[in-house]
Amino acid sequence: MSADLSALAVGGPALVSACLPQIQQAIAFVCRQRRLTRDEAHDLASDVHVRLLQHDAAVLRRYRGESSLHTFLVVVIQRVLLDARIARAGKWRPSAVARRLGRVAIHLERLVFYDGLSLAEAGPLVREHTGATHTDDELHFLLMLLPARRRRRMVGERELQEIPVAPDAQDHLEIEEAAARRRAVARALNDLSDEDRRIVGLRFSRGWRLCEIARAHGLDEKRIYRRFERVLATIRATAATPDAAAACGFSAGPGRGPRRRPSRAADRP
Repeated sequence: MSADLSALAVGGPALVSACLPQIQQAIAFVCRQRRLTRDEAHDLASDVHVRLLQHDAAVLRRYRGESSLHTFLVVVIQRVLLDARIARAGKWRPSAVARRLGRVAIHLERLVFYDGLSLAEAGPLVREHTGATHTDDELHFLLMLLPARRRRRMVGERELQEIPVAPDAQDHLEIEEAAARRRAVARALNDLSDEDRRIVGLRFSRGWRLCEIARAHGLDEKRIYRRFERVLATIRATAATPDAAAACGFSAGPGRGPRRRPSRAADRP
């Protein structure tokens, strides 16, 4: 295989066929990376082949050997996947709360609410793509601060028939749950000492490591970890009191994300 595919004097279909093993490997890699279902993987493969065949395989002919063909194809396939999701579900925009909390919260919000991953699945990806050192427990705290956003997806007619007749009440309940959860966390933060609130703010809003916070503020590096754990435990305990739990359906465990349900036909873009 020539490193410069533009130099190959073959037609578009022949060029795609010549690269087919690498294309299939790259598609499989993206499907694993994005945790796609079997149906989503099938749709992606179809979209990729259509894109690569367009305009006499113009996309493949842009490859100049500046990176491996696998890396080039992965970038192309990720772009195809993003374009398909925008066409089907609309363009994703981070919430104002996530923007205030920074890039870790933005990435977490997209993975959970747009890509539909659980917190346990999203955590490693957040750490990989942002370089963050947040534990799953810390990411769960961030998730409690984010507004609930329902993921939309296309479904078949059979699945649509199983959706409750009146889901608007469920939508309203989920919004109320998220709002109650944020109010409970806000109250818990307000009850902290000024120094504890500063530590929480630097950790989550600025992304500082706890050892960096300790050095910057003259705190004991060994004790700050236990102190931070106690602060998070206090916040969770406050938010998970019987009254707060009843109001917002809160679970103190770190492994569960927000509930999602498929869209109705009326939600289709």
